[in-house]
Amino acid sequence: MLRIVRVIAPNPSVCTHEGTNTWIVGEGPSAVIDPGPDDEDHLHRVARDAGELSAILVTHDHPDHAEGAARLSEMTGAPVASYRPAGEGTRIRDGEELKVGGARIKAAHTPGHSPDHTVFFVPQVSALFTGDAVLGTGTSVIDPPEGDLAQYLRSLRKMEELRPRVIYPGHGQVVFDAQAKLEEYLTHRAEREQQVLAALEDGLSTVEDMVLEIYEEYPEEVRSLAARSVLAHLLKLEHEGRVARFHEDDLEHWEIAEGRFCERCGAPVSGRARLCERCSVDALQERPEPAVLEDWPGPARPSAEQATEVSGREPEESAEPGAEPQLESDSGEEPEVEWDVQPESAADAEVEWDVQPGPEDDAKGEGPPEEVGSLEEQFSALWDDGEAETETGQDTGGDTGGDTGKRKPSRSKKKKKRRPRTG
Repeated sequence: MLRIVRVIAPNPSVCTHEGTNTWIVGEGPSAVIDPGPDDEDHLHRVARDAGELSAILVTHDHPDHAEGAARLSEMTGAPVASYRPAGEGTRIRDGEELKVGGARIKAAHTPGHSPDHTVFFVPQVSALFTGDAVLGTGTSVIDPPEGDLAQYLRSLRKMEELRPRVIYPGHGQVVFDAQAKLEEYLTHRAEREQQVLAALEDGLSTVEDMVLEIYEEYPEEVRSLAARSVLAHLLKLEHEGRVARFHEDDLEHWEIAEGRFCERCGAPVSGRARLCERCSVDALQERPEPAVLEDWPGPARPSAEQATEVSGREPEESAEPGAEPQLESDSGEEPEVEWDVQPESAADAEVEWDVQPGPEDDAKGEGPPEEVGSLEEQFSALWDDGEAETETGQDTGGDTGGDTGKRKPSRSKKKKKRRPRTG
């Protein structure tokens, strides 16, 4: 059996009801959730009832929940952890777990009442410590700009997914049917939204007029909080594109927004969307048109005259005036352009290099090199000289039909010579 103890802080008010609930979870060691205000008597009582304290957890940094955390930490030596820590506090992240006093406490970030609001769930007993997100009596106040109704509704559904059985709230009594309470909160917000829309349709345009209409049966001391709640609903509806604000006589007024329609198909859209859901999906799947490269730097295509000279076929007339004529093969595919130059005979297929001796050869009085009869002997003669010379002798004459035995010519002296035909 998990030990859970409540210590009520001495700070009753319209917002805090009978006071802030400070919860002690586990034993030897234990954890404290929401130490409450910086009240010395209250904190001494919490420290005494907690015994060995290993952690101080804060649901959010509003003073009635977090103000006493620093002093309680000094008194007990226990660290303070929250989603938006102050001073030397430790940051708690969504989904992070803490094992203390035989309990496993899991943090869940639940913004809406405040941006840093976090609830703590103990799975082994399905207990949910909700701070100001869910109260034992009444409903939570959503006060813009820190309060955000759209986020708050998502947080309520997130708490439903935890499947708690018991809620230990920041104010008020313990709730033993957690799922019913969460559903009640969601239903209440939906009904309040319809009341705001109905007031706008009746011609009421200011928050003050709407409060008088919607909260007519409520005590006057809650009217200021009610005005903040109405404003939270209007801001949510404005974000969804369902209402619009305007200023007149230095006052802020609200009205039902005109319908918005999809820019593609004309279907109604919600919020500030430009496209309906179907057209949005289509737009994401569309691919942009490929870019056209006007000045392609690649090799130029052969002209019509060059293509005709090579293939021997006249290009067909283009269907479009000014278009470049195209050639087509019999198979319908564009033919490859090849330069077909055949030798007059098999002997012409071999190209000899006839290089005259250079000035240096004449100066040395050297004659042409001796004839080498094979390719291997040619390379042997070349490298046996000790260096690769660039000058060679004249042709030795006779055509043997095999290798000519010529050395590699100098590039500056070479010229093509066709071998004489043999009878």
